[in-house]
Amino acid sequence: MAQHYMHLNARLVALFVWYVLSLASTLQAQHLQFAFHHLSRNQGLSQGTCPYVSRDSRGFVWVATTDGLNRFDGRHVRVYRPDPGSRHSLVGNIITSACYEDSITGDLWFTTYNAIHRYVREYDHFDTFRLKTRAGEVLVGDYYAFHLDKQDRLWLRAGSGNQGELHWFNIRTGRDSVLCPLAGNRSVVIPDRSGAIRQVLCSVLDSPGLEIVEMSPGFPRRRYFQENNTNTNVREVCVESDTLAWLGLRNGIAAFNPQTGTSQQYSTFGEQMAGSVWSVCPYGKRLLFVATRQKGLWVFDRLSRKFVQQFVHEADNPYSLLDNEAMNLHIDRQENLWVAHWKYGLSYVNLRKNKFFIPPATRGNSFWQFLEGPDGNIWCCEPDKGIFVYTADGQPVDTLDSYFPEIQERLGFTDPLYFPEGKRFGFYRDNLLEWDGAKRALKWVKKLPLTIAGLCTTPAGRILVAGKKGIFALHHSPAGDYSFGSLVLNSPVQPKSILAIHSDRRGNIYVSDNLERLLIYTETSQGGLVLKKAIEGTGDCSVFFERPDGQELWVAGSGGLLSIDRDLNARILNESADSLPNATYYSVIPDRRGRLWLSSNQGLLCYDTVRHNAIRYLPVDGLFGYEFNTGAFYLARNGKIWAGGLGGMVIFHPDSIRNVPFEPQVQFTHIFANDAPLETARQVEVLESLDIPYDQNTLSFEFVALEFSDPEANTFRYRMLGYDNNWVESGARGFARYANLPPGNYIFEVLAANSDGVWSTAPKQLKIHIRTPFYMTWWFYLLCTIATAGLIYAWFRYRLEQALKIERMRVQISSDLHDDVGTLLSGLAMQSEVLEITAPEKDKGKLRRLSEISRDAMARMRDTVWAIDARKDKLENLLDRMREHAEETLGPRGIRFSIEATGLNPKHNLPTDIRQNLYLIYKEAVTNAARHSNGDFVSVLLQKTASGFEMHIVDNGRVVEKTWKTTGSGTSNMHMRAEKIGAALEISREDGFCVILRMKTLG
Repeated sequence: MAQHYMHLNARLVALFVWYVLSLASTLQAQHLQFAFHHLSRNQGLSQGTCPYVSRDSRGFVWVATTDGLNRFDGRHVRVYRPDPGSRHSLVGNIITSACYEDSITGDLWFTTYNAIHRYVREYDHFDTFRLKTRAGEVLVGDYYAFHLDKQDRLWLRAGSGNQGELHWFNIRTGRDSVLCPLAGNRSVVIPDRSGAIRQVLCSVLDSPGLEIVEMSPGFPRRRYFQENNTNTNVREVCVESDTLAWLGLRNGIAAFNPQTGTSQQYSTFGEQMAGSVWSVCPYGKRLLFVATRQKGLWVFDRLSRKFVQQFVHEADNPYSLLDNEAMNLHIDRQENLWVAHWKYGLSYVNLRKNKFFIPPATRGNSFWQFLEGPDGNIWCCEPDKGIFVYTADGQPVDTLDSYFPEIQERLGFTDPLYFPEGKRFGFYRDNLLEWDGAKRALKWVKKLPLTIAGLCTTPAGRILVAGKKGIFALHHSPAGDYSFGSLVLNSPVQPKSILAIHSDRRGNIYVSDNLERLLIYTETSQGGLVLKKAIEGTGDCSVFFERPDGQELWVAGSGGLLSIDRDLNARILNESADSLPNATYYSVIPDRRGRLWLSSNQGLLCYDTVRHNAIRYLPVDGLFGYEFNTGAFYLARNGKIWAGGLGGMVIFHPDSIRNVPFEPQVQFTHIFANDAPLETARQVEVLESLDIPYDQNTLSFEFVALEFSDPEANTFRYRMLGYDNNWVESGARGFARYANLPPGNYIFEVLAANSDGVWSTAPKQLKIHIRTPFYMTWWFYLLCTIATAGLIYAWFRYRLEQALKIERMRVQISSDLHDDVGTLLSGLAMQSEVLEITAPEKDKGKLRRLSEISRDAMARMRDTVWAIDARKDKLENLLDRMREHAEETLGPRGIRFSIEATGLNPKHNLPTDIRQNLYLIYKEAVTNAARHSNGDFVSVLLQKTASGFEMHIVDNGRVVEKTWKTTGSGTSNMHMRAEKIGAALEISREDGFCVILRMKTLG
């Protein structure tokens, strides 16, 4: 047995020493936890070989490949290849340089193997330029641009191998200057401290070494590393200053001083050789990233001058490098590291996403519980490897194996291990354990009569132990005896299956029961428990954490996060009211800023209880995975939080977690009108305004957030000012649609947030003018008004002219009838009367009758002439004619009369038919009164009434009734004429002859 102990201890010591040494070597520089994103042909990349990566001021990433140029926006890849049918296409598909941006126009300059290219951003096409040799021959191959200076000169080498020459191509004028021969396939400028370019360093020569060309008269040059040593073949150069350049060699890197020519080479990481280095990229003041030909990405500490970390492709890790052949490195202005591979595309990561520290020895393990052990250190329980012991600062102390010789069986720590605070004994399931501080070992004591489901200490110091079916008080004597006293639960509600127990500062005992409810008890004076409240529907309440002031208790469970206040009022936080994602929460820990740190089955969350927003941390932030475990969440006394689960553990201080601070740049990628792509002269991304017809008023927008720390997690909100001023939360979907927008002016705005919830401060705007249709414009309304007024005027003018024409015709007809027909009838009457005097007696009656008919015809003709005479259309003319007829008819019979008009305007024009029919009705009535009434007075009244117009014709006599039936049609004619003018007529003969005519208007 002693030999077994010695062998076991030796093995543990060796393991621990190896772990400490490896950790110490790793932590000489900042330990990096990278979760790489990938961009490959599966995501749309045109080719897997990507020698250059660039990022422009608008946020797009440009990837040069051997099969065209690619633009990446975080979601989609746009590929540009040669198109023989377009004069604004690429010439050649092999991109040979990075992209250099014109600070004025935003255009990009780069080279293919065959020519210089300018990407014209405004129109999304390419202009092509070819240079000439000193002899005037057009250069058709091997262009390589390597710098764009402040004088708008593109520095490039053109020509193959040692035949190449240095050119200055002015991007404003297109003028080319040939400076001097320039060897090598790679070149880089070396500026002095003022920024002026004094030297060009050339590498990838036909022979080992490098060459420096002085930018001075005669262009003197110097060669270095000319000895025949393949390790001195320089493949890549990164210039930090005029006294320091980092060289990528055939084996490792070298720090090279261009002024003195001295260098120092670094080739190993532990026992590994770096091999060929293809790219070197500094980060900050300390780190240097190194891309190797076969061994992935290495990290070099410039302070200690050692390689300190290595990233490689891991088949079972989706967040590792895409491939071990790293070809080119680029760090953009938002601190994204782009690793271009030789065959398979790109790996990229934001260097600010390195938030959490994962102890190297813990990666890949599954932790189920963290607790402060009886030795004062933090114990991390792992089912397969036992207990990892750390100090509160995360320094490894020991590893306790899960084999205990006393019981000769394995204890896998998948269930909680309980050590009451300040005690040296503990429980695991139904086992009683003790800590032997001298031997630093756990000691199994005995089997217990119950399986421990939970343990808590009340404010009075009493230790309560929960079994599956009851709650017990733990009694521990100084002699080391342990006993459990069952507590009486004074409640009709009895727990079915206890899963956890907790005591708060006020002595409330919380019991998680049967995955469905939370029971709250309080202690009685006799030591029993009485139920105070039952909270249903909580699910499994696994972990409790009380605020230091005792005002609130947070409970993590399968039903969500439960909040319980001092009065035991409880509610489960939800996504709609509290912006907390619906998930299964395993643990909760508040930090000193009032935020809640939550472990869940969906990653690690930080919830702000004041702002009601949550930030979710995932493997891209440096976590080991998504799935945490219930007991593996611990707040150390120094404020650090320990969180573990399936795949590892992390240690962090809440105040040290810094979000990626970079605001996303929003760009529009597509605009649709009536669900079809909107054709614009300029490219969508450069548009600041739209002017579109009224019939293209259903608009859709696609937009992206150019922040690459985790592109898929970027979120959006948008609004259309002038239509709806409220922000619409779009989530991760970069799309908006507005149907049937009315004509007018609008501003479409988009805001974006990165994966850490950092929102852009200024929205991306697009001004939109939807033209008003011509039939809704003011000038169209004005024209319609003028046209309508003109038509009305023309109509009235026509009516007036027709009326005047008719009046003139009526006057002419009346004059002709009066002058011609009247004269003939008058002559006929006079001739009849003359003949009557001399005629025989037998003919006198006939002549008298002829004279009467002539006189009657003259009277009727006068009435007709008067009726059609346009000069007699006024009411006063009607009254005059009525008086004239009354004198002719009533005067000879000695009948007095009265004609009055009340409330009427004598100058009012009467329509011809109304005037004529009123007069004829009047004439018939007066004639009847004169012939058939024995009265001596006739009254005629024309008046305006509330209902319209009335005419009364009344005499004061009695109508003499005849004994025979007359054949006259006077009465019926009066009714007919009244109907013609829309009047009602009443005729009465009871008290004299009375005629009443009523009509609504005189016209």
